[in-house]
Amino acid sequence: MYYICLLILGSFWLYLAQQKIKTSNFFTWLIVHIPVIILYLIPLWLQEGIGTDYESYYSHFGNSGIIDYYNNKNEYLYSETLKFANFLGHPQFIFVILSSIQSLFFFYTLYLFKKKGYETWLIFFLFITATGIYHNQTNGLRQFVAVNMMLFLVLILTEKKYIIFALVSVIGFLFHNSFIVAIAIVVVIHIFLNISNRKMLLVFILSIFIFSMNYLQYVVAFLSKIDFLSTYIYLAENENFLTEFNPLTILSKLFYVPLLIWCFVLLRKNKLILSDFEKLCIKIVVITYFFFIQGMYFQLFMRVWQYFNVFIIVVIYLLIMHFVKTKKNFNIIAVVLYVSLFYFYKVLIFAKAEYSFNLIDLL
Repeated sequence: MYYICLLILGSFWLYLAQQKIKTSNFFTWLIVHIPVIILYLIPLWLQEGIGTDYESYYSHFGNSGIIDYYNNKNEYLYSETLKFANFLGHPQFIFVILSSIQSLFFFYTLYLFKKKGYETWLIFFLFITATGIYHNQTNGLRQFVAVNMMLFLVLILTEKKYIIFALVSVIGFLFHNSFIVAIAIVVVIHIFLNISNRKMLLVFILSIFIFSMNYLQYVVAFLSKIDFLSTYIYLAENENFLTEFNPLTILSKLFYVPLLIWCFVLLRKNKLILSDFEKLCIKIVVITYFFFIQGMYFQLFMRVWQYFNVFIIVVIYLLIMHFVKTKKNFNIIAVVLYVSLFYFYKVLIFAKAEYSFNLIDLL
């Protein structure tokens, strides 16, 4: 129930603030949204056994061997986080520090969206309901610092702010070195893949067949040639990390495909006018969305997919706003309900692990 309150109250507050309060200063904007930020941070700061990796991160506290391990992986910022948590004197500070950094990037990105005229309440709503990132970041603390950077990085990349793009990318890499793979893919898509609006749907469908094939042996060969990524090879040789076909996992990811196709059909009919940022986001979704299928062969691929999952926000947002502009109220309600009902199912009926949080029990 807490997550439903966060979703409704957070979206409503953002809507009112955008309508009533005009400010171009980030810190003023942040102060205005303190109630939402507090609601957003409470489960992340106070989590206790929420995520499946909670105990693992908890055990990093006071462990000098773990600090050396992540230094050897070049994840120096995570090592420094552990040192700071050790200094503060309690393992829960690992979660407080990392979730605060995650949230800072998320809310700063929301602020940038607001400056560009986007409906921030709808971005917030879709981020919570459609991506699962808010919940999954309780598991992958390090990785999701980088995941929360993705929208921001693509935004500044399309604005040609290359120095900021490079600096923030380095920060992401120093938290989780797999981030360099995600950034490299984004840059390649941006520079080399010029897909016309009419071909988006075709490429999207073709990607299903491309990602259905097993590339594990080639990935292992690739990882072995890069020192800081070679540490992931053991995952390919460890049966605990190899995943069997799970229909529920696949079906949950396929749930949003109809909405994506709907948007691509509108693109094909030239009914959407896109900014450079929106065009790049859609290309990323078209190219990477079905990458989760590779998780059937190697679970690490599912983690890589998480970097790109955030971009479906933009696709669904464009779909809804098209219906707003064309005054197709039934379609607006249909899309919002479609996204909401699946989320309600996860946090109310099937509330387990990261989708379960009871503030009263903690108090």
